[in-house]
Amino acid sequence: MGASGGPGIELELASVDRIPYPAESFDVVSTQVFEYVEDVAGALLEVRRVPRTLADVLVKTGFTPTHQQVVPILNTGYDQRTYSGGLIDIVSDFVPGHGDVTADEARDWADDLRGLGDSYFFSLNRYLFVASAL
Repeated sequence: MGASGGPGIELELASVDRIPYPAESFDVVSTQVFEYVEDVAGALLEVRRVPRTLADVLVKTGFTPTHQQVVPILNTGYDQRTYSGGLIDIVSDFVPGHGDVTADEARDWADDLRGLGDSYFFSLNRYLFVASAL
């Protein structure tokens, strides 16, 4: 059980090309992944192999939600080792060419965030839904 009484969360670094779990291991898949994946079709095939259902169809297909939890991510002060600190490079590498953003603008944005030091602030909520087929 997690600190708030809900299920614990494990994080594991792996490639979407080969998720290191057996078939039908998960009920739910995370979000905000596919815009960073080169082979989306291959990644979707791999995702389909490991999750049995997707979160948006749990109730529609007869699952009973057993736990819902907000998982806040709060980073105050810049630190490369935080969730948001690690995202800065990912976002600044991704956005050039999208919406007329140039590589120079993306780099300046990233440098500005890193330079905020103790004034840096990031807050994001994630939502965890656990459901049972029983």
